[in-house]
Amino acid sequence: MDPATAGLTSAPATSPARAFHVQAWWSAHGGCRDVTPAPERLMHMGTKYVAGLLFDDNREQVALILKNHGPAAVVGHWNAIGGKRVNNQDLGLPDESPTAAMWREFAEEAGVYVENWEPFLILRAKGSNPEWQVDFFHAFDSSKLAQARTMESETVMVWHIDELPDVVPNLNWIIPMALGHKNDHVFVYEVIEKDTFAA
Repeated sequence: MDPATAGLTSAPATSPARAFHVQAWWSAHGGCRDVTPAPERLMHMGTKYVAGLLFDDNREQVALILKNHGPAAVVGHWNAIGGKRVNNQDLGLPDESPTAAMWREFAEEAGVYVENWEPFLILRAKGSNPEWQVDFFHAFDSSKLAQARTMESETVMVWHIDELPDVVPNLNWIIPMALGHKNDHVFVYEVIEKDTFAA
């Protein structure tokens, strides 16, 4: 099933009032049935990814990457910049942290070291094979955005928010969430996709 139209659910709300407010926000921004503030991170799952959205200070532009490899649902579309977290379990060491992975991936793919990444969303697939998790981050820095450039085989470009290209379907609700989530007084959301694509 297309991840943009997959049924979404989440853990029970920690606050009915907060859950209602979040649901109202989602309804206004197009698409998901239920979200709640994320509880403790991270649950042990299959592949773990990070993805970052770097905006200018005025929140009018964002850096995206044109995917030429990865899951079928993202290839040929513009996506947030990121990649897989390093798995150190075979070495008996902790996995790379989401923040460290975000620093590394954005520097590798866009040529910019962004210090002030903030998490805002955990997107997980539950019951799929394989299971996966993406930790989404955002940052606002016009000078860093101006330095973003293509470093590897996938093109990196800066786009105006009102003139986005053919993006990965989920970005149609993730970008507005990244821009407005603190207005809901929630630090990190957790969204679970019931049906998903194979990674």
